[in-house]
Formats: sequence, C-alpha cells, structure tokens
Amino acid sequence: MCGRYSLTTPPEAMVRLFGLQTSPNLPSRYNIAPTQQAPVILAQPAGGRRLQSMRWGLVPPWSKSPDGGAPLINARAETVAEKPSFRAAFQKRRCLVPADSYYEWIGQKGAKQPVRIQAPDQGVFAFAGLWERWSPAPSGPLGPAANAAPAESIDSFTIVTTAATPSIQAIHHRMPVIVPPSLFDAWIDPTLSAGALQEIIDTAAADDFTATAVSRRVSNVRNDDPDCIEPLPVQPDFKNPEQEDLLI
Repeated sequence: MCGRYSLTTPPEAMVRLFGLQTSPNLPSRYNIAPTQQAPVILAQPAGGRRLQSMRWGLVPPWSKSPDGGAPLINARAETVAEKPSFRAAFQKRRCLVPADSYYEWIGQKGAKQPVRIQAPDQGVFAFAGLWERWSPAPSGPLGPAANAAPAESIDSFTIVTTAATPSIQAIHHRMPVIVPPSLFDAWIDPTLSAGALQEIIDTAAADDFTATAVSRRVSNVRNDDPDCIEPLPVQPDFKNPEQEDLLI
C-alpha cells in the first residue's frame, strides 16, 4: 500500500523528466495524504503531456457522493483490469503521478516508525496512476434538493500497486508501480491494449530504491514541512525481518 508520498523536486527537474511545455509552479510537498490535491501528468489530445491537479482517492463516476466511503487511494495491479471501480479508468484514463519518495510504516502497533523510500539518485520518478471524473447528479425530481449548494465535478486519481521487489519486502509486501521514463508515453496512451498495459506493469519493477527511517512527524497529516523527511540519527537494519533495531 502507498498511503503517503512527497514531491519536493524543483520545477526544472519536472520539466526535463516529463517534457512539460511550461514550468509548473508547485510548492514543495513533504507529506501528501489521501483526499488532498496533488499534481498528475496526462496526455495532451494533440500530443505531449500536461500537468493537472487532482484529488488523491479515486471517486467512481457512479458514486452518489465524492465523500462516501473510504477513498480509493490504491488499485491492485493484479485486479485493476476487472474491478468495476477501476476497469474503465484502466482502459482509457491513465496518468503519471510524480513523486520523489513515498512512505511506509513498520514496527509495533502504537509505535510505528515511518520509512521514506526513494530512487537511488533521490530524484523525481512516476507512479502508475488512474484517474476519473465524478459529476453531480442533474437537478430535478431525482437530483439534489432545490436549496442545496451546487456540486462541482471532481477529478481524482489512484496509484497502482504491485508485489514489492526484494529490496522493499522487509518493509512492506506491496509497492507502487514505478513507470520508467521510456514507458511514460505508452502508459498514458488511451489507445494501448490491455495486454500491452500488463507488460508495462510487469516491466516497471524498481529494485534499487533505498529506505531511510525518518521523523515521526510525517505520521500526522497536518505536518507538511522539511522536518518530516529528517533522517533518524541511527538507522535500523532493514534486512532484518524482525526489525529488532527499528524502534530507537
């Protein structure tokens, strides 16, 4: 599962990696959490890529309310092509979710230790994502009450996850699908076949990511500052499946 991530990368690096036409004006985000707005990369109809802000936690189009039930923040790669909540988005509405790290928590209940997981160069990379647009029911006898405030359409996304690679398994058994730059265009191409998409998922394994235990400040969604990524002075042995040295 991926329940938090960060994006602190300078705009110039975003432009270079994703081939954006303009430099995005994005504040550094150290603790992006479900239901918050975050940037995603979409295919332009005329070619190229564009950046758009969406809510993290996919809202299926048939939902009565965008706030009903737990947010769908992750979609399992093994079932994404068949599950009703994700099937249509997997076929036609895929996106790239830029990040420069994500977090997992390990240790005993009540004393969970956050771990920051990064690419070897500590730079920006892309999760495989899906997106949907939810629109309110039309006004009328079956629509919202006449005195209700008008609802707006909401664009939302989810992050596709897969089985963790060996370097991550001691921390968590799942991880996001990491799309390599050579497959960016293929992943967001709405005409790609299901078989080709599955090949991307099978290919997009990143087994060289690094893990660093960081401040427990990141466990609180209200904290979103550089202190969230402050490494612990003494790091645990992540290769130890018992994690005996973790809680320090």
